[in-house]
Amino acid sequence: MASASLYNQFKYDLMNGVHELDGSGTYKTMLVAPTYTFDATDATLDLISGNEISGTGYASGFAGAGRKALSGRTLTKDDVNNLAKWTFDDLTWSAIDAGTFNALVIFLQPGGAADDGDCIPMVYINVGATLTDGSDETFLCPSGGAVVLA
Repeated sequence: MASASLYNQFKYDLMNGVHELDGSGTYKTMLVAPTYTFDATDATLDLISGNEISGTGYASGFAGAGRKALSGRTLTKDDVNNLAKWTFDDLTWSAIDAGTFNALVIFLQPGGAADDGDCIPMVYINVGATLTDGSDETFLCPSGGAVVLA
């Protein structure tokens, strides 16, 4: 089971109404190697992107094709369990052979962003060490929410 942790800047931005998680905005994910240790104080993506995997089927970097845009983003309020949930469509990287990753980092790429220094890390999802071997890798977004706030 994947576990999600939130970056402090994302928490702050949520409280300031910066994010429209189910509406407009460019939200993406990247895969990071086990060399990266989650640090909630990382406020820009350039503090993380040096740990992004790279190889066949995954081009890293700001404009890299390895980074996937989140589609089908949905917010759900669960009054019975006092929760708010954020889900999105499953993500698939085809024929990827780019080493081992252990987490996805979801980030906001603001309009006009020129590089990773302009992007805001939001969520770190630890999926455990996963060795890519040329086959497809799919992240199945949990129906109970990729991000759940209680």
